[in-house]
Amino acid sequence: MPKIWIAVTVVVAIATLGGAILFSSSPVPETALKPITQPSPEPAKVASRNQEPEKQAQPPPVVEAPKPPAPAPAPAPQQPAPAQAPAPAPVPQQPAPVPPPQQVVKGNFAIDLERFTDIAKRSYTSTISVKVNPTPDFESEITFFAADVPDGVTITFSPEKILGSQRGTTAKIEVSDKAKSGTYTILIGGKNGPIANTQRYVLEILDNLIIIEGFQFPAKYTIKKGETVVWLNTDRGDQYDPGAHTITSDAGKFDSALVYAGQTFSLTLRELGTYKYYCRPHPYMIGSIEVLP
Repeated sequence: MPKIWIAVTVVVAIATLGGAILFSSSPVPETALKPITQPSPEPAKVASRNQEPEKQAQPPPVVEAPKPPAPAPAPAPQQPAPAQAPAPAPVPQQPAPVPPPQQVVKGNFAIDLERFTDIAKRSYTSTISVKVNPTPDFESEITFFAADVPDGVTITFSPEKILGSQRGTTAKIEVSDKAKSGTYTILIGGKNGPIANTQRYVLEILDNLIIIEGFQFPAKYTIKKGETVVWLNTDRGDQYDPGAHTITSDAGKFDSALVYAGQTFSLTLRELGTYKYYCRPHPYMIGSIEVLP
């Protein structure tokens, strides 16, 4: 066994030696055989104090190309000036109006009514005369008017204007079915400039009014229990018959005195039934009142 390890060792040594000879047979360049030496740095030159220092080369000056001028800023858009309202045209000064000359009224006048009270019912029309009593020197125009007229009542004049010498007009009083019952004081008068004169006219509107006219009573009139009925005589008669009437019950339940033109008679009935009546001076005048619940 040791002989074998010796033989192997010899073989390996021979192989190693043969390889070295093989590589040494190729030429080797001289440079490769020379040792490589680094050059020693040269000592820095010390400039003597008397020698001028070397002037270092100055780089050529850099000349900058001129810059183009900056563009001028664009002008801001002009805002349109706010429109101003045109100054108002001067108003020409108007001369102050000259007041008309005041009418000089001479004298005066008074108003007189044919009657100062009236009794009416709804849907009724009446007329009265309005007289003017002027002083001798009064010749001016008079305009007629009515004041404090209640709703449902209309008063008109014919003519509406007169001269003082004409001495009067006619007032028409109309009571519609919308008028309310009651007693009203109305002023009826005339005026001319600063002069105005009136008379009081009392109008009484009743719910139940029987008007005696043309020597006749209404054949039948109806009221409710406890209501009051009024008779108004408008007959003026003549020299032979003054037109006075009575309201006399056939059964003797009521009887009035003579009722002359412009006068009234009132009666309140509280029992149901029909009441017949007549006029004593004129027996042909008959009528009846029916009382309902």
